[in-house]
Amino acid sequence: MFWRSWNKADKTLLLAAVIFFLALALVIAYPKSLLARGFLACADAALVGGIADWFAVTALFKKPLGFPWHTALLPRRRESFIEASVTLVQKEFFSRRKIFQALQHINLVTRLIEFLRETAVQEKLVLQFLHYVRSFAMHIDREQQAGAFADEMRGELSRTRPAEIFSLIGRWMRDDERDHVLVSRAAQFLADKIAAPAFSEKVEDLLFNYAKENTKGAWGKFLLGIGQMTDVLNFSDLAELVRRQALSVLMELAKRDSPLQQEFLSICYAKAEELCTDEDFCAFSLELRDTLLAGLPLEEAIERSLAFVQKHFFAPRQRRSFDAVLPMLRENFSAVLVEELRRTLVLFSEDEKMQRAINRFLYDLAARSALAAQELVGIIVRDVLARLTDEQLNHLVYDKVEPDLLWIRMNGSIVGAGIGLIIFVILQIVH
Repeated sequence: MFWRSWNKADKTLLLAAVIFFLALALVIAYPKSLLARGFLACADAALVGGIADWFAVTALFKKPLGFPWHTALLPRRRESFIEASVTLVQKEFFSRRKIFQALQHINLVTRLIEFLRETAVQEKLVLQFLHYVRSFAMHIDREQQAGAFADEMRGELSRTRPAEIFSLIGRWMRDDERDHVLVSRAAQFLADKIAAPAFSEKVEDLLFNYAKENTKGAWGKFLLGIGQMTDVLNFSDLAELVRRQALSVLMELAKRDSPLQQEFLSICYAKAEELCTDEDFCAFSLELRDTLLAGLPLEEAIERSLAFVQKHFFAPRQRRSFDAVLPMLRENFSAVLVEELRRTLVLFSEDEKMQRAINRFLYDLAARSALAAQELVGIIVRDVLARLTDEQLNHLVYDKVEPDLLWIRMNGSIVGAGIGLIIFVILQIVH
């Protein structure tokens, strides 16, 4: 176990010491042997070189054998080492030139688009947006906001002419053929009402009362009675005929894009245009608009709506109240936000002018941030290194260069052995 804890340099130095004593024993046994004396010279020089390099390497971090002069260089010069490290990080790693060179090779806009296209990122953005909506809804002043909304609505409506409102309604009705759907549903509703048996009875009563009220004199009433008795004038059949004719017209009107439906809509639009040009109707519309705006309790309605939203959707005691009350609304709202974000990214990826503008902004922001962080990085490095003990500082440096330091010590023994052999040969030649 003790042998396994040694490093390669320690084992090499121990091996040099063993070889030295072995060579010394050979010289004592064979004092006149040139080979033994040469072997001793090599072993002696290898041992001295190994010990010298061990002393030199150890003196960088500790005091070898308690030797006090010019040893433990790193702990003694720790302040200089810290300042040199800070300067290295600030001036070399985070220099202005290297920062700008690194940023020039990075397409910030492309990376931003790729980042925003990730599903997890989009979900986080939606959740963050919903959090902002919840926070805004919980901290707004309902009375103040209700008054502001009401004033804005009244201002917009008061500036709008009735003709413009009717025109907007007409365009909205024509979009996606809402007008056809409305007419079809209205005609179908009336057809269902007319198909009921009670309708024929009401029509029969109306026809009889009409005939009775418009029959004058005794002779007329007499003829009306004779007609009913002889079944010449049958109000029941007449009511049934009216019902069937009305059903036929309504069913034709309910058919999508039927000629009757097209004619009915064209008449409605034509009459609406005539009304918009009629001065009396315009005056009546303006008066009705102003009366409604003055009498509508918009502030109270808006404030109650905001209170309802705060209570049921964003209650502070229920963190997931929005999801609990209307999970489908939350899901659909999130889907709309994600879809709009993706659509924005598609439009952004196709707009080169916008990309160049944002790329310049991101480049400037990143460069300024990196330059501002230069001083902060120096402070962090200085603070971290200053908190290290001497032993921790030694390990921090030694662990980074340990293989090279071990080879320096091993090379001391190897080079020493070679130099010892050369000196021994030179001495032999001189003698």
